[in-house]
Amino acid sequence: MATHDRKACSAHLVLVAPPISNTQAAGITDDDQNVIDRLRRSHFYMICGRPKASFSKIEESKEGLLEIEIKLDSGASSSGFLHIERMDFFKRAPDEFKLQVQANKDSLYVYLERDQVFKATPDGLLMRRGRKQSLVTGFDNYREMMTFDLLYAGIAKKNQDSYSRLIEKGHKARMDILAAEDQRSPGARVSDETYLLLFEVEPLILASFSGTGELDDEDLNFSFDYHRIIADAEKAVINAFKPKYNKQLYLNYPKGADGLYEQGYDGYSYSIAEGFAFNTAYGTIKGARDSEECLLSNYADFISVNGDKVTLNISGKDFNITIDDSQLEN
Repeated sequence: MATHDRKACSAHLVLVAPPISNTQAAGITDDDQNVIDRLRRSHFYMICGRPKASFSKIEESKEGLLEIEIKLDSGASSSGFLHIERMDFFKRAPDEFKLQVQANKDSLYVYLERDQVFKATPDGLLMRRGRKQSLVTGFDNYREMMTFDLLYAGIAKKNQDSYSRLIEKGHKARMDILAAEDQRSPGARVSDETYLLLFEVEPLILASFSGTGELDDEDLNFSFDYHRIIADAEKAVINAFKPKYNKQLYLNYPKGADGLYEQGYDGYSYSIAEGFAFNTAYGTIKGARDSEECLLSNYADFISVNGDKVTLNISGKDFNITIDDSQLEN
């Protein structure tokens, strides 16, 4: 067995679906089984506020390219392009085919003959842009458009998931928010401005060794307790940001019986691997990822825990970002 120097966990919060407004959530039925199955992958959720986003323009600028404008009810807007030839269906499409695009202010659909091959909401397109997906370009102020007021953070226990905890059954904090929050835009419905963000947590376990001993199976055991990470992530977010509607603030964090404290980690951290930002009582917290596949990013703020010390690390302030002049993309 080799001498263990350090074992750490870097955990990334990743959305299982685009942000869902409370109005959209109320419209989910048993017929939407594919949507429900996707939402059940989540055990960590946030309830947030932001003006509603809508499509204000969708038109073909040239063959295979849609020019799109998205507006928030607050007046902020963003413009970009959707590249149809970069969609998954295009790789298996016949040499000649007919596409049809249908849209309203809330949804965009692309049909190949009679088959729906693509669907997106305004927030779904902006989420794809934040993930650096190649089929969406432009929308350079996507993070500004995807800045939410963080109102509540919570988790589902082992025998639940975020869908059953937050949507399928009554949820007190969600009801309190709908009853107490003011309109963010004149004439808006609070239900349209209240968003449910459902995350799964993707951990990366890192270990370093020194000495002359040989590595054995115990050294190479990188297994983890997912629900301990979920429980610890909730406490870290609430302790650091103190969302308005969370009553339990976990002031003794990182200590706790169900988290990662004294579980063999020398350090652990949490970041949001989405191109979003969150307004909190302690300023705006940014998420980011380097690419669609790479969740790590120097542009993401993160919470780190070392022993009993909890630190909120702000990108560009608490750690340096090396900028490659040839890649100055947001």
